[in-house]
Amino acid sequence: VRESSKSESNNKDWKLRTFADMREVKQVLEDRLDVAKEPTLTIRSIFGQRLQILAALDWSWFETTIPRILPLDSEASSWFHAAWDSYVTFWQPHAALLSVLRSQYRRAIEDIEVGKSTRRQTAAEHSLAQHLMAFFWRGELDFGEADHLLDNFYERASDALRGQTMWFIGRSLSEWDDKAPQEAYDRLRSLAESRIKAAS
Repeated sequence: VRESSKSESNNKDWKLRTFADMREVKQVLEDRLDVAKEPTLTIRSIFGQRLQILAALDWSWFETTIPRILPLDSEASSWFHAAWDSYVTFWQPHAALLSVLRSQYRRAIEDIEVGKSTRRQTAAEHSLAQHLMAFFWRGELDFGEADHLLDNFYERASDALRGQTMWFIGRSLSEWDDKAPQEAYDRLRSLAESRIKAAS
């Protein structure tokens, strides 16, 4: 799997790749997702760490299998977070994945626990905030959309998480060069103004 993904992960046609020539790989993955055969959370965490690689191996399979990798039902909360926390802390935000994972991002936002600050929760929530902000300044996510991802994040986030989010934006801006699009600066300026207004 690792060798196959190396040459494909950056290919503009990576969504066209399938398991047609790697049927044994698909079977191994299916077996590992079978809770009766593999109930451990460790395996779920590994799926999260390899999520973008799995998408590059077979996009169609990936789309149909996401509900098994990141299940949304409350009974599977432990499996969801084992995979989600690994994904969101391991990978940079990817627009193609956002199109498939919007329900999972919404679930992660809903699960923000105000007042609780375990190390796992803090790391995953900070990474979630960074994903959302990157999607926002790239114009891939906005306030007022149908599923209200950004709106709900700011409703659920603690003051500390909101503060860390603004710190992340400031740090990111300091690393941008003159090639950064003006639209990104404009979006972040608008966000800063709206947060100041909300706090006043």
